[in-house]
This record gives sequence, C-alpha cells and structure tokens, in this order.
Amino acid sequence: MANVPWFSLLTMVTISATLSFMADAQDCFGGIETFEKMVSMSFSGVVSYKSMLQQPGQAITRDCINLCKQQAACLSFSLNYTSSSCISYNVNSVGRGDDIIVAKAVNFYEKICFRGVSKQAFDSACRDRLWVFDRVREAYLDGHVDKETKNVRTKEDCEKLCITEERFRCRSADYDEIQHICRMSRETRRTKPNAFRVAPGSGRNYLENQCAPPPPASCRYETKQDATLLTPDHLQFAASATDCMDQCDAETAFNCWSYSYVDNRCQLSGDSSVTWGKDVTLPSHPGAVYGELKCFFEQCD
Repeated sequence: MANVPWFSLLTMVTISATLSFMADAQDCFGGIETFEKMVSMSFSGVVSYKSMLQQPGQAITRDCINLCKQQAACLSFSLNYTSSSCISYNVNSVGRGDDIIVAKAVNFYEKICFRGVSKQAFDSACRDRLWVFDRVREAYLDGHVDKETKNVRTKEDCEKLCITEERFRCRSADYDEIQHICRMSRETRRTKPNAFRVAPGSGRNYLENQCAPPPPASCRYETKQDATLLTPDHLQFAASATDCMDQCDAETAFNCWSYSYVDNRCQLSGDSSVTWGKDVTLPSHPGAVYGELKCFFEQCD
C-alpha cells in the first residue's frame, strides 16, 4: 500500500464513496421498500425512461407500483392517468430537482427505503398502503411544529422519524434539505390549509404521512354533476353513486378523497382539489357524478 500513488488512493476513495452512495440510494436490502407520491409532477423528457404498462380506460396505480417493485432497475415512475400508462426510470429525484416538471393528470411515484424499522411496526402503522407519503417540493407547513430534529441526513430519515414517532401522531413533516432539519407536526395542509406555504428555492419538502389516522372531523361529500376524476387510482363496479361513495369510505389501499360514478363504474382517488389545486378543471362526462370529501377538523390529537 505504501507504494500506491496518492492520486490512485484518492481515486479509490472517490469510487468507494460513490459506490456507497449509489448503494445507499438504490439498494434497500435489510430495509423496508415503499413509495412516496408527488401529484401533478413528472421527470422532463431529458431523463430516459422505459415503458412499463398501458391499459386504456383502466385504473392502473396498483399494477404500476407492483411492476416497479418487481424491477430492481425501477427507482421511480410516472403515471399518466389520461392514457392509463406508466413509464419507469432507473434514477430517482435525488439531485435531479431541476428535471422535475409540472404535468397535469400525471403523478410521480418514487421508491423510498426505511432502514431500522421493523416490518411488524411498519405493517401495523401502514397496513396495505400503496404509498406512504405525499410529497410537495419547495413547500412546508408554517408553524405547528411539535418536534424538531437536527442533523437528519436524508428525506427518508425524516419520513422514518415521522412514521415511528410515539409521543404524538405525526401526520406531516417538513424536511429542510439545506439545513438537514426535520420538523414534525400533528397537523396537515388539510387541517391547517392557511398555514401551507409554497416557497420556491427553499429546499424544503412537505411530507404528508398517509399511514397516520385522521384527526376527529365532521366530513361530507360535495358532489358535482357531469364531471369525473382527474387521477383515478382504483376502478370497480358500483350499483349507484351512493355505493361508490361508500366504497371510497371503505378503501384501505390509500386515503380516498374523491370518487366519480358513471355507468356502474366507480373510480376512486387519493387526490382531490387540495392536491390538484383549487383551479383544476375536471374532465367532463355527461351523466357522471363526482364527489369530493370535505372535512371540518376538530383539535388534532
């Protein structure tokens, strides 16, 4: 080793560090692999992709997630709800924020890995959730911080802290990727909509825990005629619009916030105007019924 030139040692160290980072980012051996979702987002065309599935007229969220799970090279995928198709990427969003763009009726799903969490604890908290966090880049909940932890290395570490928090029900977190701070809260953008901030360039990530039980609330569905879902995650038969609404209430694979019913077809979605944006235009369909869950929350526990 004494005869190895210093620049060779430097090269070896650099390669070792790079491989270690890549393994940490892509290999979840010994950890729990799951997904987070970004609504109305996708990689731009500069990122190479591979077609994964296309089934026109169907809801394919579960199928796309399962296909990505089965492929080690699939680190993320975009789901186009208009064409009912998904494409996979062999990279994730880490270090590629500039390549993520706004895309209507498209959601971006990314593999995340939780290390140091027992499968029993994870299954107890998240059950059969298809994805466990909704993420909004360059956004945060202003105030309402129940716990702040510094020197948190990654966004996934912050999400893990939220999932495993025992002192209170962590329903959302704010990860500051510049200062490496994780701020956790029992509130969300739904319980405190006026506290939700979009802050371009802040390096902050709003992370909404899809496994946390909702706080006490009084909820009802607001309906709209001749409109359907923008991002249907599940499609099944229903005898009536009321039956479809009941199926939304009973859904366990994701938090169902909206539904649409037409011709005995019941579409359910984990999104709503809160995630799409209040100015969104829903697809029109004569005879369809669209319902969105509106809740008035009591004090969060």
